[in-house]
Amino acid sequence: MSLLLVRLATATLMLSASFVTIAADQYPRALRIDDPASYWRDNGYRLMLPSIRLPTTHDRDDLIRVWSRVPADGKIDVVYLPDQGRYSLLFPPGTRSDRVEYYRVKDENGDATWTVADVRGTYILEDGSQRLHVYRPLGAAPHAALVGWSWPRGDDTAQQKATARLRAHARSHRRPKNKPPMQSDELQRLLELNECGGCHVPNQARVVFRAREDTALTRATDAMGFFVPTAVLSDRCVVAHHRPEDLNDEDPFVTVRCGAVNATLVTSGDYEEYVCPQGSREPIGYRDVRTALLADHPYTQGLCASRKYLYDHMTKNARQAYTDAFGVCGTAEYSEE
Repeated sequence: MSLLLVRLATATLMLSASFVTIAADQYPRALRIDDPASYWRDNGYRLMLPSIRLPTTHDRDDLIRVWSRVPADGKIDVVYLPDQGRYSLLFPPGTRSDRVEYYRVKDENGDATWTVADVRGTYILEDGSQRLHVYRPLGAAPHAALVGWSWPRGDDTAQQKATARLRAHARSHRRPKNKPPMQSDELQRLLELNECGGCHVPNQARVVFRAREDTALTRATDAMGFFVPTAVLSDRCVVAHHRPEDLNDEDPFVTVRCGAVNATLVTSGDYEEYVCPQGSREPIGYRDVRTALLADHPYTQGLCASRKYLYDHMTKNARQAYTDAFGVCGTAEYSEE
């Protein structure tokens, strides 16, 4: 492995003290997206669909999608993690990734449309470090312009300033669904979500067992701290339980298991979630990709489209590391790099 890859895999997410000192006077940077309805598609991003569906709200008016863009001259590589027995994705400088939350609302004609409610994302810089960002809508109107702020990952001062600006915005602007400005506990939760680095830890191992009351995500991350690309490249994935409504029970090509036995879908309070016997083992969803494709299943076709995009931007080593995932989708030819 080259010295560059070693450095990126082990230290990309930490900024040097000198860099942070300089950045403190430059950040947070103000951002704006005037046309969020088409922004990601028009700017070369591709949808990243994980093999197992993410949860939503009971009324299903909430949707989370991850959009990624890898530069045309960049290549996704892999590093092997012997202690976890798996490969970890290593994205090139110039990569952008956004987690976008949408609300389903009525437009001016009374038709249903999806409008952006929140954006969290990152941009990988030339030295392998990351610049994080957050966006929020300027008002309650469908497809309202987004404003946001960015800061270097690891720069606590800049991150705190960005959070202060986020707080001021959230307390003074109405939101989609004509929700009022945020106050109290709801506002505190929003601000806690701005601690992006604490959740997106690089090369985090998947948790197999968890405390029953724990609602944290326990999926594996890659070398950049991303969750979803790893979930795109596997037919099985931890079933997330951070929203009240699980959609995998309605997917005919998904089975949720706890080791050798099936998981049970239960309602606990306001939450619908899969649980395992004794409530400790993490339920794992398995997608039968091959059968789903034969049935022209739209979600699974979208999953394979996401895999194809990653494949097209990978080194030969990375493609070979995920041979099974590409093969089942019909993408398994390797060219010399």
